[in-house]
Amino acid sequence: MNEYGWRHGMRLYDFYIDGECIAEGFVHVSEDGFVWLCQNEKNGNACGGDKGGFAYSWNILRGSPADCNHNGVVYEKARNAVNCMNE
Repeated sequence: MNEYGWRHGMRLYDFYIDGECIAEGFVHVSEDGFVWLCQNEKNGNACGGDKGGFAYSWNILRGSPADCNHNGVVYEKARNAVNCMNE
């Protein structure tokens, strides 16, 4: 787990990347604490490791609220798995 509570292997459901609702994802946390959201919708920077069976990864630096915002991820919705598919 890194300092913002992201754990490698966490599953995410219904979160946003660049305004697009992502139905399901997987969290990759590197040994040095960097975080990628792995999913099948948005192609970003490669995590260079386990993507949990998903095709793409999206880097959110350390995963702080500011890092998420800078990289187009709605932090609260990713961290709390708000159901954007039903909004």
